[in-house]
Amino acid sequence: MLSTAAAERLQGDPCWLLVVSGSGAAKTETVMPLAGAGAVIVSTISGEAALLSGTSEKERSKDATGGLLRKIGSDGLLVIKDFTSIISMHRDTRASVMAALREVCDGRWDRDIGADGGKTLTWKGRLVVIGAVTTAWDSAHSVVSAMGDRFVLVRVDSAKSHSRRAAGLQALRNTNHETDMREQLSHCVGRLLDGVQRDAEVTLTDDEMLALLDLADIVTLARTAVERDYAGNVVQAHAPEMPTRFTKQLGQIVRGGIALGMPREEALAVAVRCAGDSMPPLRLRVLLDVAAHPDSPTRDVVKRLQLPRKTVDRVLQELHLLGLLTVDEVEYGNDRVRWIYSLAEEISRPAVEKLARNVTPPAREDENS
Repeated sequence: MLSTAAAERLQGDPCWLLVVSGSGAAKTETVMPLAGAGAVIVSTISGEAALLSGTSEKERSKDATGGLLRKIGSDGLLVIKDFTSIISMHRDTRASVMAALREVCDGRWDRDIGADGGKTLTWKGRLVVIGAVTTAWDSAHSVVSAMGDRFVLVRVDSAKSHSRRAAGLQALRNTNHETDMREQLSHCVGRLLDGVQRDAEVTLTDDEMLALLDLADIVTLARTAVERDYAGNVVQAHAPEMPTRFTKQLGQIVRGGIALGMPREEALAVAVRCAGDSMPPLRLRVLLDVAAHPDSPTRDVVKRLQLPRKTVDRVLQELHLLGLLTVDEVEYGNDRVRWIYSLAEEISRPAVEKLARNVTPPAREDENS
């Protein structure tokens, strides 16, 4: 998160980040200290008008800001501490908000309104968005992906028993000190990011860029939307996302980490983790399992991952359809055929190994959706 916030002070297209975890996992407390660095903090975005208000001049109050984008200006940092509420909106409202955010990410948004006889409200600039969201994001993955994903994800594990108990105990110990701790965190984050020189020249080596490209190639393929029929069977895939935008976002995370003073290897490791966390969790688990065990039949993957057979079978078919896995038929028994899966030849093995080392541990909850 801090690397993304630091990258806001560098040049280049913005990186948008979501902190993903279960409820109560301190997502909000993680992003709120960015207020100390001048970030604009909002709970949610209720609609297009919250970004650019089209209220007529006669009806506008004296303290009106004109919407979040007018308040922030041409560049800045926006923190959305409850992105889950956007995901939970009615699909039409959600679609309009997500469409507006996509255009804001690209640097320009024109909103046509009917007030005052009809006019176009225009915002141009460079905005970095950091938000907090529950795993409802994964349930909405197909919708978000089909519309064009703009976010990098970083996941906080809320499933491990020892981390759950440690977090709960620490929360009890923090009782009556929360306000002071929030102020201290905000102050520290502000001082840290103030140390980042604006428009500093932070460049990546050729090896670092190639490593990020290999990661982005895998992730953008793996998070491409897949269509299913009424029975849930895999039918077809959308045209795969190109790795262009995601590669640059990972590069901004590395550059931001370096600007904060991190060793280059650690800054790259942060980007690798974000790359793995940006994939749908089930697809990542199945992909890493097959990569580690070539020529795997479905039943072996089911046994190793301890997931429902139908779920694993569908994910294997999705990964095959997206070009990440290959499938061969092996005859056995009385003219019966078994499908066995392996990692596709064109997929970078070193990149997959990096993902396996740096990925956030999977949650135990059912992720069928």
